[in-house]
Amino acid sequence: MDEPPYIKQPVGADAVGCGIPLQRFLAGIKDPASLSSLDWCHFYDFVVAAYGHDRDSRHRVSELSDLLRDHGLSHHANLAVLYAHGLYILARQEKRPLYRGGFNP
Repeated sequence: MDEPPYIKQPVGADAVGCGIPLQRFLAGIKDPASLSSLDWCHFYDFVVAAYGHDRDSRHRVSELSDLLRDHGLSHHANLAVLYAHGLYILARQEKRPLYRGGFNP
């Protein structure tokens, strides 16, 4: 039986844990300083998969930034912000309120 698309799972001994789409993103990166089109597609898949889960099941923005930094991505903070904004965009697509009791990544 296949694993659900986004459940926090360990990736290597030193990883905080991440879902399957994030594993695919991290494993496919050839040049951490310059992401390819395929890298971006994998990153977007991760954001979409993360949105489908409750807040306690997905990475917090700071947690993701640390994980990306630990995998050698120098622009980890920017990617973490894009992750948050991607989640916000998906929430707004469903007309969910943001902030103050609304959707929060």
